[in-house]
Amino acid sequence: MKEDGELSDTMKQENKKNKREYYKSVDRAKERSVITLATALVYFTAISNLIVTTSFSGEISLDAIFLICIGFGIHMKQSRICAGILMGYAVINAIVTVSLSAGLLVFAGLCALKGTMDFAIEWKLYCDKWDREQIR
Repeated sequence: MKEDGELSDTMKQENKKNKREYYKSVDRAKERSVITLATALVYFTAISNLIVTTSFSGEISLDAIFLICIGFGIHMKQSRICAGILMGYAVINAIVTVSLSAGLLVFAGLCALKGTMDFAIEWKLYCDKWDREQIR
């Protein structure tokens, strides 16, 4: 990028990327790593919860299934809504049960919120700059 609002020459020549291609681009490595860290913590917490629950009670934990679904939404779709739901769930879980997994979930929620919000802002800026350039 040259100045604010100007696209580089390579960006003028290429087609507009879709959201998945933009997320996979080299420029988005920071957001990708934060989102991956958050989802890894969510999956770890969910799987450990599932193992402990099934080994002691023999039942499948809805808590673990919920966390896996939320983690999937954050990881695959970069969903800010899923990140917000995770953060709310993590705070309530931390208040009700003071445990290591609750602390991991709060940290994962913060990482998910930061990563998904940063990516959404960068995606919007990319789309706006692309649209402005096409109008010229």
